[in-house]
Amino acid sequence: LTRDNIDEYIKAIEEFQPVAIEAFPSAVAFLALRLLEMKKRIRFSKLRSVFCSSEPVRDWLRKLVYRIFGCPIFDLYGNSEQTVRVGQCEYGTYHEFEEYALLEYIDENGKPVKSGKAEVVGTGFVNRATPMIRYRTMDYAEIEDSPPPCPCGRAHRQIKYIHGRTRDFLTGRNGERIEDNLDGVLSKPFDGVLQFQYYQTVPGEAVVRVVASETITDKMCERIAREAGLRSGGTIDFTVEQVDELKKGPFGRIFTIVK
Repeated sequence: LTRDNIDEYIKAIEEFQPVAIEAFPSAVAFLALRLLEMKKRIRFSKLRSVFCSSEPVRDWLRKLVYRIFGCPIFDLYGNSEQTVRVGQCEYGTYHEFEEYALLEYIDENGKPVKSGKAEVVGTGFVNRATPMIRYRTMDYAEIEDSPPPCPCGRAHRQIKYIHGRTRDFLTGRNGERIEDNLDGVLSKPFDGVLQFQYYQTVPGEAVVRVVASETITDKMCERIAREAGLRSGGTIDFTVEQVDELKKGPFGRIFTIVK
C-alpha cells in the first residue's frame, strides 16, 4: 500500500463493498487519511466493522475510522508463537481467549502483577508442534485486579489496555509507514548472519546493520538489500553494513529499528 497505488485500493474497496475490513492499523490509517485528503467519502452499504491486529490501535485512529468508514474498529492481540490471544467485544472491552492460552502478568523482576502495567507471559494450548510454556512475549498490557463485569456477559478475564511492543517503523520515500515486521527479510538462510537491525535517518533510505560470524560477501549484501527492498514495496533503498555489535532497542530487543 503506497502513495502510487492507494487510489486503486480505494476504487477496489468502493466497487467490492466489503462487510468487514481486516488490516494493520497503520494501513487503515494510511487509507483513511488519503480519503480525508481527497475529501472523499465512500458510501459503505454493508461495512459493519474494521478488524486490526499486530500493532496498537490508538484512540485517534478509532475516531478517524468512525468518521471515514462509519463503523467501529476492533482490536485483536496475539503472536506468531501462539501463546496469547486477546480481543475486543462489542463493548470495546479486551477479553482473554482463555481456551487458547493461559496468561500471566509479571514485572521487570519476574514477579506477578495484579494491577497496572505488566509484561504478558503466555502458555499456549493450540501449538502442538512447538508447545511453549510461560513464554515471555516482551509485550505489555494494563490490567486491573477486579474489574466490573462486562455488559457483553463474557466471563473471560478482562484486560484494561494492550500496550503491545514498542513497535518502530521505517518511512518510505513518499511517507509510507513500513512496520518492523520486516524482520522476516533474513528468514532465508544467510550463512554466518547472527543478528541484524535497521537504521534510518532519511525517508526512503535505510541501512541493514548485520553482525556475522565472518566477513559477509558483496553478493550476500546485495541479496539482503534486494529482499529488504522487495518487502518494503520498493519504497526504500537499502544498503548493508557489517558491524561488531548492535545497539539494543526498547526492552532489550535487537531485532528493532533504530532512528
